[in-house]
Amino acid sequence: MGSPGKDGTPSWRRYVESYKGTSFPSPFVPLAGLALGSGIPYVLMKCLNESVAASLESPMSLTDRLQVLAKCVPLVALLGISEFILGAAARATSPKASASPAAVQAMGQAPFAIVQANRIFQNHIESAFMYWPMLLGVTSFCDESAPYDMRVVPVMAVSWLLFRFVYRIGYISSSPFNRITGTTACMIHVMMGGSYSVYRFTKTFF
Repeated sequence: MGSPGKDGTPSWRRYVESYKGTSFPSPFVPLAGLALGSGIPYVLMKCLNESVAASLESPMSLTDRLQVLAKCVPLVALLGISEFILGAAARATSPKASASPAAVQAMGQAPFAIVQANRIFQNHIESAFMYWPMLLGVTSFCDESAPYDMRVVPVMAVSWLLFRFVYRIGYISSSPFNRITGTTACMIHVMMGGSYSVYRFTKTFF
């Protein structure tokens, strides 16, 4: 699939390499995301405070479950603050970009590092839009019939924060495609938690 077509035009891999400045990633990149998506939550589960873990394992009312989720929300602000600082550092590489980053990018004059920082921040927002509603569903349906308990909620919340930093590190590495590792780790949780939440929603209302 990497060879040119019959008319001599470059293949899609060549177009991608030309656009991104690097070749398409090896299968190791998404496989690393699969490993992180399961390994990090496992480690975090083992690191939970014993008394807190015991209280989360016991049956809880919906109000108490939502309070647990609410205590995890500051992690979103933490990521936003870190990106604000890192994005400001990237924009400081160009005096013009520091004055008006949006205008400079619109005119096509922004250094790639600045465009990259904006894309990272944008992807964090997109990820939060999927991940946290999913986590709300997981919290809401964490009753006696659920195959899990409330320990998964803080574990998944902290995992999301770590996955986003993995995404950032991958994006600013020598190959921007390495960001797929962090994306894959996040999407595993979104697909699993989202699928179960949709199943319970359908079973409850239809």
